[in-house]
Amino acid sequence: MTTASSRDGQQPALSKPPGLLVLSMTVLPLVGLLGMRYDKPRALSGMTIADELLVGTLLTLALAVSGLVWMIRTLHVVGQDQRWSWWIVVSPIAVALALLVYVVVPA
Repeated sequence: MTTASSRDGQQPALSKPPGLLVLSMTVLPLVGLLGMRYDKPRALSGMTIADELLVGTLLTLALAVSGLVWMIRTLHVVGQDQRWSWWIVVSPIAVALALLVYVVVPA
């Protein structure tokens, strides 16, 4: 089955790999969650338990959305375009490093 662009001899447009936007969407919630864990920003010190639960839930949802965006973009780049980009591994490395900090550094 041919499309109009392949009949004209043009290459179909390639999908964009997950880039700086997905990385920032991943790193910002991770920094917020680690900040809540270690109570580093003094602005977070006065939070009640309900505030911490709400902020933690919102940051976790933001991290889940960035993971979903990363997954969709990665599947398009690797599955449809059948190519590789180093931007694919940057967000998982950031999550792995945050998990390592969470496990290794005591609170």
